[in-house]
Amino acid sequence: VELREQYKDDNQDDFLPGNNSKSINHKGVGSTVFLVYPYSKKYTGGNSNALTNGKKSVEDLSQVEDHGVWQGFEESDLIATIDLTKETDINTISAGFLHNTDAWIFSPEWVEFSVSGDNQSFKTLGKIERQGSVRSGKEMRISYEIKTQDLKVRYIRVHAKNIAVCPRWHKGAGGKAWLFADEIIIN
Repeated sequence: VELREQYKDDNQDDFLPGNNSKSINHKGVGSTVFLVYPYSKKYTGGNSNALTNGKKSVEDLSQVEDHGVWQGFEESDLIATIDLTKETDINTISAGFLHNTDAWIFSPEWVEFSVSGDNQSFKTLGKIERQGSVRSGKEMRISYEIKTQDLKVRYIRVHAKNIAVCPRWHKGAGGKAWLFADEIIIN
């Protein structure tokens, strides 16, 4: 303490890791999220509407990441329906996922985006397959995005396919695999 006072070293912020979540604004912020399968009580992302709370992980995960931004699904898929409360013009939908095989967290095999005006009949906009190798040991945030060309919708469904169990080559072979999502972004 004396040395810190002597050298006027009172700025601890310079030594702390940077903020590891980013606030963003989009048309889905604050929307209610309905899930087919529940998220893990260990990895809630903060609350039941964490996928539309306007917080996403930073892209560069080389620093310690903020696990509080991620909603985790063990062995099950993420199937989320977002209610925008009224018909809204949209042009893009994206969803962010964590890939960290050391922690048994795998990016989705694919992500399918669908929309509806009545929450009964959904029109599939497209299915995006995983890019890159599932074996990648690099920890990263991966975004899946689809462009919609001026659609007017009220409900958006995102279905992300979990690999369910760790592959044979993985140190946790046969164990339950995790799928982590941070934000579904609607613009």
